[in-house]
Parts: sequence; structure tokens; C-alpha cells
Amino acid sequence: MQSQKMLSPFGIKKLLLNFFLGEYFGDAFRNTLTIVAPIVLFFYLDKQQTAIGVGVGALLISLTDLPGNRIDKFKSAILSNVVFLLTALCISWCLGNAWLTAAAFFFLTLLWSMLSVLGMRLSVIGTMAIILSTFTMGLHPPDPLMFSLYIFVGGIWYYSISLLQTIIWPYRSLNHAIFECVRAMSSFLVSKSKCYDQNFSLDECYRESIMLHVRVTEKQDLVRHLLLGDKTAMRTGNRRGGQLLRTARNVIALYEQATAINYDYQLIRDTLDPVRYMPLLTKLIQMLAEEMEDLSHGFLNKKLRGYKNNQRAATFTSIKNNLEKFSFSESREVSEMLQKILQNVQVIQDQIADVRQNKSVIDVEVAEDLVDYRAYISADTVSLSGFFSKFSLKSPVYRFSLRLALSFLVGYSVSLLFPMERYSYWMLLTIVIVARPRFAVTWKRNNQRLIGTLAGVVIGFLSVIVVNNVAILLILSIVFLLGFFTFNRTKYEISVLCITPAVIICLSLYHGHIDYILSERIYYTIAGCFIAFAGTYLFPIWEASQLSELMKAAITANIEFIKATTIKFPGATKAFDAGLARKNAHLKLARLSEAIQYMYVEPKRRGVDFIRIEKLHAINYRINGVITSLYLSASEGDDWKNAADLAHRVVKNLTAANVMLFEGKGMVESSADEELPSNNGSWNHLMELSKKLVE
Repeated sequence: MQSQKMLSPFGIKKLLLNFFLGEYFGDAFRNTLTIVAPIVLFFYLDKQQTAIGVGVGALLISLTDLPGNRIDKFKSAILSNVVFLLTALCISWCLGNAWLTAAAFFFLTLLWSMLSVLGMRLSVIGTMAIILSTFTMGLHPPDPLMFSLYIFVGGIWYYSISLLQTIIWPYRSLNHAIFECVRAMSSFLVSKSKCYDQNFSLDECYRESIMLHVRVTEKQDLVRHLLLGDKTAMRTGNRRGGQLLRTARNVIALYEQATAINYDYQLIRDTLDPVRYMPLLTKLIQMLAEEMEDLSHGFLNKKLRGYKNNQRAATFTSIKNNLEKFSFSESREVSEMLQKILQNVQVIQDQIADVRQNKSVIDVEVAEDLVDYRAYISADTVSLSGFFSKFSLKSPVYRFSLRLALSFLVGYSVSLLFPMERYSYWMLLTIVIVARPRFAVTWKRNNQRLIGTLAGVVIGFLSVIVVNNVAILLILSIVFLLGFFTFNRTKYEISVLCITPAVIICLSLYHGHIDYILSERIYYTIAGCFIAFAGTYLFPIWEASQLSELMKAAITANIEFIKATTIKFPGATKAFDAGLARKNAHLKLARLSEAIQYMYVEPKRRGVDFIRIEKLHAINYRINGVITSLYLSASEGDDWKNAADLAHRVVKNLTAANVMLFEGKGMVESSADEELPSNNGSWNHLMELSKKLVE
């Protein structure tokens, strides 16, 4: 259904507007202009070394510019320029001596890789500094000081433009993050609609919903960071910041409600008429997903903010009214089941309307509960003392950094065997780009790099052979560079496919010998991929070895979520405690889902009982959804009779699951035939799920 909508004229128009107005293309266009402008200027002034140095500095430092608020980008500007300057100076001065160069490569790679301990932003800066060291080796500058200054000037030039853009449009990244978050939520609802379609197995539905849950959780975390970490936006009296805070809260609340559509779907399939009701429920939820998709576009394009599909709204109301009418003629069990689903659907529809109306909120007080809001920002950094404490083989970060440094050393040693080869640095570049801490991600990057490179070599070769006009070739290289930046954060293989012909065209125009360039691009890419992949077996980081702790962490987080939710009785004032517990439970579940996905690729997957793991994983996910439903219903006084006693028993079951799963013993609080209170449906469902963990 959604693919047909996308192929309609209006759907195609929305896709094109989203692409060209989105942050990815906008940033790519800015990056391309910022890099090309100084290169063209200095080549025109016949200053080739300056053009190359400034261009390389702007190119590489642009890849450190992650989405962020003004404070984030200012910090990135300072740190990346300092790190780049030190790296360029160190490597360029050591290039005359192979032993010094090897030592510099090893220790800088180890140090810069360890920056990931201090957070994602510094991790990217460290990675790009290592890549700069490979470029420095390839360029072999005659004047180390001037080359380093050119790199520094390129970095300053790029971030001047980036910071200026952030000052002019301070909430651009945030609007794009909300857009992506709502779109991911739309996909999540589509997966939920399949639970009512008997053509899909429930195991398949749960697996898809869990993967989409991971994506939504990541997008929500980015929204929280961009908004709550921006002191200017959160300042008292900032009307726009207050409006965005209200919007972000409503968007997250909307996902909570979507997550709460987490019933016993097998019971629903067994109870409801598969012909009369199930197709209508599926269609109803799919239309909510389409409404959410339309809602997302308004965060990128103001012209689409007020868009509403009246025909879909009329169909939605008609289906909902028919289902309500049908429910009155059914048995009590069927009627209550339908009413509960329809009530949840109505709440989601109302919250979609709330999010849309929040675009016109003009006065929201931000200062209230500010400390509580900031507690929602994920802390991914450590202190300086904590940084140095990670220099231990017990630390996964240090093991990966040591592995990368040794792989880099091997690559450099191989390049010394071919002293006349001009492009041997491509092997080192490939090692840095492909090597990742986890085996599965390295394997995926390996494939993407190889496929993208081989396809790009073909495109580059055809471009140089077919096109004889230098101006057209330069324009093609700029277009390919634009494609590289556009897809670098979303489709890595396409970005490689774009950057490869751009490099081939530029080098063929500058150096000539297209056959030499093509062969070295292929050989050194393959060699780099082989070294990076082989390195995964040195100080490996296997997900299988961490699975027990991750499963335990997910169960524990659900226990804390239950405890915090139980506190949230009508009239209680600890909603933030429950909200933080919910956020933590979602993040732990997302990390577990990620680990299971990676484990399917690992060599150690043999002997792993994936059927049992997937079952436990799905139960954990469903438990999380039921707790979220209880969390939302607390303020309305639903399902709370005998809640304290039931919560205590559920917690004991989950605690027993942790003990039984990882220590080989445990007990179930409730026997299978124990009678549970009939007026506590959600709690009964939660109790049954908690018992399944220890069966």
C-alpha cells in the first residue's frame, strides 16, 4: 500500500522534496562547495600545493562534522583542527625515516582510536585523523610545516562555513532528526499492522518490530541530545526552544502509545473473526502509519505541515465506526478486545493531531523541570582518568585500538615492499575505513567497500574513456563528490561507488596513466580489506561472549521499569523516574537486539541456540511493551487494582529468570494454574510473559 502511494505524483513530489530539502543533501551540497571553491581558486592562482593541502584539509575535516547543536559543532571545530594539525606535523616530519614513520603510525593510530572512549564525536575525529595520516603518506609533502598549515587553513575554512550555517539555521539538524524519528515510527506501525494479518507469522512480526524499535530508539536519542543539550534552546523565554521541546515530548509520547499496541496477538488471532475484523484492523493501523508518514514531511517542508488527506481521514473514521458498531453485537470477550484496540488507535490518532498542532505553539515555559529533562541525555563520555583506565586488554576499546594499530603497521610494512608504487596508501586507507570493533560490522564494511570500489572503477574508467572534454570530466568529478557526501551516512556502498570515479577522474587528469590508477585502486583495496578482516581474529570482540550479560541487562532494565511504573499511581509525582526507567529499558533492549543481529554473522555462531535466544528476546520485547502500556494507563487509573502485589510477583519472576538463565537455578512465582485477578488484563498478560522466561 505504501509503495503505491510513493509512486503517485504527490508521493514522488514528496520524495524529491525530502531528498533535496533533507539534511543529507544539504550538508553534501555545502561540503562540496566548501571543498571545491579553494581548490579552484588556488589552482587558478597556480598554487598547486596550496590547493591540494587546503582541499584535503577541508575534505577530511568535513567528515568530522556530525549532526549537532551549536555547542557540539564549536567543540568539534576546535578539537578536530588541533588533532589534524598535530597529526599532519608528526607524520610529514617522520616520512623521511621508515622506522620513525612506522612508530608514528602505530602510536597515533592507537591513541586516536582510543578517543572513542570519550564519545562518538571524538571517535570520528580520531578516525579521520588516522585517515589524514594515510593521505599525508600518499602526498609526501616536501615542506611538512607548510603542508600542516594548509591542512589547518582548510579545516578553519570549512568550519567557518559550517558554524555560520548553524548560526543562521540553529534547529535544522533537530528538525531533520524529528523527521527521521517520525518516519521510523511510521515503519514501526506498519510492522505492528502485520500482527493482525495472518499471512505473516508472529515470530517474523516480532523480529521486524524489534529491529524497527532499535532504529526508533537511536533516532529518539539523537533528538534528545540535539534539543536538551542545546543551552540556548532550553533557555527560559526561548519560544522556539519551548515549542520544539513540546514537539519532541509529543513525538516520544506518540511512540510510547504505538509501543503499547502490544497485546497477546495469538489470542487476538484465535478470538477475532479473520475475515470480518482482522483485515479492517490491519488497514486501520496502516492508515495511521500513512498519517504519521505525512506528519514527518512537515518537519522538512513548511508547505506540507498542514497537509491532510481528507479521503483517508473519512475512510479511517468509517472503518473505526463500523468496528465499534460490530463490537456491540459480539460476545463480551470479543467486544472488550475490539474496544481496547480501537481506544488505543484513537489515542494515537489524537496524538498525531497534537504533534501537528504543536507546530504553532507560541508560549511554552522551558525552565520548569529543566534538570529532569537534561537527565534524559545519554552520557557517552568519561573523565580523563577514566580514559587512561581503559588502556587495558580487558577493555574492548583498547583491544580494538591495538588491533587497528597492528593492522596499520602490517599495511605500512607491505607498502615498503613496493617503494615505487604511488598509491600504496590506499591500502592503509582501506584498513582504517573497513576495520570495526565488531566482526559483523567489519564483514559488512568489507563487502560494501569491495562492491562499491569495483563498480566505481567501472564507472570511472568509462567516464575517462568516453568523455574527452576536461571541463566535463571535472564537472562529473564534482557530481560524484556530491554523491559521496549525500550517501556517506546512509548508504556507504553508494558513497564508495561515487567517490571512486571522482578519484579516478581527478588523478587521471593530474597524473595520467589511467590503467595504472585502476589496477592499484583494485589491488590495494583488496589487500586492505584482507588485512582488516584478518585482524578481526586478533583481540576479537565477539557478541556471543557478551550475550548473557546483555540479556541480563535487558531483563534488569525491565525490572526497574516495572518498579518505577508501579510508583506512578494516580496522583503520584514521579513521572520522570518512570520516564528515565523506560528510556533505559528501551536502550538496553536495543543493544541486545543489535548484538543478536551481529551474532548471526560471527564464526562463533555455531553451537548457539538461536531459536531459544530469539524466543527470550521476543518475550523481553513484549514485556517491555506491556509495561509501557501500564505506564501510560497509570494516570487514568486503569489496571491498578492489586497492582502492587502483581508487580511484586512479576519482578520475582524476572529476577528468577536472571538467576535461572545465568546461574542455572530459579523459581517461578506463579504456577501455571494459579488464578489471577480477572480485572487486571495487562498485569495478567505481563505475568504470563514473565513466567515464559523461566519455563
